[in-house]
Amino acid sequence: MAQKNRYLLRGRISERKSRELLRLFTLDITADRAAVLTGLNHKTAAALYGLLRRRMGELS
Repeated sequence: MAQKNRYLLRGRISERKSRELLRLFTLDITADRAAVLTGLNHKTAAALYGLLRRRMGELS
């Protein structure tokens, strides 16, 4: 089966939704507000925001 999202291993959200969350993250939109705007569960958005923050910490 082809991978649904090339940015998240075993991710269950589409690549389009993850890119939209990334865009909202860079605009400093909260995870709860981003969840509303993208139609995702707030826990999903918060988890992806956490992954982004951890990755930024690794790179700095």
